[in-house]
Amino acid sequence: MLTDVENAKSALLDLGYGDCVAFEPAACGTSYYLSEFSTCDRNAFTFDGEIAPVARRGAVVVQDEPGQPDYSVYTGDTVVQLTGVSADRVDRVLAQLRPVEATGPPPALPTPAVPARIRRFLDRAGSAYRRLHTFRAVARKLHIPRVKARSAVEFAAVLDRLGPRRTARCSASTR
Repeated sequence: MLTDVENAKSALLDLGYGDCVAFEPAACGTSYYLSEFSTCDRNAFTFDGEIAPVARRGAVVVQDEPGQPDYSVYTGDTVVQLTGVSADRVDRVLAQLRPVEATGPPPALPTPAVPARIRRFLDRAGSAYRRLHTFRAVARKLHIPRVKARSAVEFAAVLDRLGPRRTARCSASTR
C-alpha cells in the first residue's frame, strides 16, 4: 500500500510503500521506498559496484552493495532507486513498476536511455575489452580503476543484450 509521497510536484519523486493494517507491528511486512532520478541529473553511472548488472523486464538492475536491500533500476531516462527491497522481492516490485500516471504496469519497462558521454565511455570500455580480453587491461587502457572497468564492460554487455542503445536527451547543464 502506498503510504508516503514526497516531492510530488518536483522532478524527483519519492514513494514509500508499506502494507500493514495489523494491530501488532510484528505482523507487518517490511516497508520499502522508491526514488526516481533522471539519468542526466544524477551521478547514476558511477560504475563502482561489485555486483554485475542484470536485465529484468527490459530494464537494467544493479544491486548497490553486496548484501544490502538497495537496487538501482535503469529504465528509459530514469533511475529508480529501490531502498529496503530484499533480493527475494525485487522481481515482484519490478513487475509492478509503472509510470506514476499509469493504472497498471506495462508489459515491459523501457530500455535505458544513456547520456551521450556515458554511451561513449561504455562503447570505449566494450571495445577495449573485445580487443584486450581482461578488465585489468581495459583499466590500464582507459586509465580507470579495475572495478570501474569491469562494471562498465558488464553494464555495456547488458545494454547490448537489450537491443539498440538509446541516448538520453540531456540539457547542456547536465551533460
